[in-house]
Amino acid sequence: MKRVCALVFGWLVLLCSAHADDPKSGPAPALLKAEKTLRAVLVDVDPAPLFEFSEHSESLVVKYRTRKFMVHSTTKTGKHSEEAIEVEGPSYQGFQLKIHLQKAGTINQAEVPQTIRRPYWKTDLDVTLIPATDKQLYWGLSYGTRVDKPLLKQVKEAINSLGKEG
Repeated sequence: MKRVCALVFGWLVLLCSAHADDPKSGPAPALLKAEKTLRAVLVDVDPAPLFEFSEHSESLVVKYRTRKFMVHSTTKTGKHSEEAIEVEGPSYQGFQLKIHLQKAGTINQAEVPQTIRRPYWKTDLDVTLIPATDKQLYWGLSYGTRVDKPLLKQVKEAINSLGKEG
């Protein structure tokens, strides 16, 4: 299910495309809790960030001041592709947070925590274990060079708070 939330004329508008006959439609409880926690932290951010739940995976994406870039992808060996591709990423003052819900203990290709440096932004990667479940959140926070550092700190603290009991 893809759910897009936006602030329109001062009102929070929720656009949903759910399949009423699908009992499993809807984001997982851990992702709903992540959304609620992040919304509380970002309530005063202007312009309002966009929250999107992926239709085909258990993921949440939060976008704040993002834009399209033409980038040359890089392989693990460091080789750059000859053809540029269009990629959405954070503007110099923005961020993009991607959170994927996984089974606890899932080994991802990237070692965490780590920061990956890209030509236009950096991405911090980490994992937050969800207490009393068999789940973890694998997340990447991409941010521009002039993003508000205290805001980034608040976002990271919000994600990490999901790994604490209570």
